[in-house]
Amino acid sequence: MFLMQIFMEKINIGYNAGTVLQKLEETGFVAIAELARKLNLGADDTALAAGWLAREGKIRIERKNGVLYVANQA
Repeated sequence: MFLMQIFMEKINIGYNAGTVLQKLEETGFVAIAELARKLNLGADDTALAAGWLAREGKIRIERKNGVLYVANQA
């Protein structure tokens, strides 16, 4: 049961990562909180997806004045 929950969470994070990547193509440099609102996702789900994409080298994450921003890796 526990392993199934982990597997399903990975699927959700992967799906959200695809959604985040598509939205970043439209918005460019954006705060995680604003991106979450645009996608109708929780900030935690958006941050997990962004971390996944950053680890893959597809986006960059920057902190400015205590706020996390994301953008496509260009």
